Amino acid sequence: ARLETALGAPSERDRAMGARAAALLVLRDVPGSRKLLEGALSDPARDVRAAAIEALAEVEAQMRSPEDLARALWGAEQDAARRIVAARALLLVAAGRRAEVEKALAPGAKGGPPMARLTAEIPLALLRHDADGPAFLASLVP
Repeated sequence: ARLETALGAPSERDRAMGARAAALLVLRDVPGSRKLLEGALSDPARDVRAAAIEALAEVEAQMRSPEDLARALWGAEQDAARRIVAARALLLVAAGRRAEVEKALAPGAKGGPPMARLTAEIPLALLRHDADGPAFLASLVP
């Protein structure tokens, strides 16, 4: 109930903090927490969406394989926030499994749906140049 209150608060700051807190509950498999966190992806405030993307990417990076994350990216052709979640999660996974991430992204980067293909090229380029991927992706939050 507290989390729902935080995510529904009038204050953007409170909603952003609620999104970050939701990630901890998702990792603990608290029923309903993932739905609340995913709902924050469509919050009217950019700061809240950014916090939700960051939190959800951390969760996804811990719970899904590079192949699953790449499939999530291809399946999010019409949803920019979900594409960024998948790309950020892939970058987090790449910290320890870079070759797996590159292999998972390669096919879709060459022939996936247009927006997913372009989004997949971003983490691949960031990895090639050892750039600060999460910071760059944060600048792309819609």
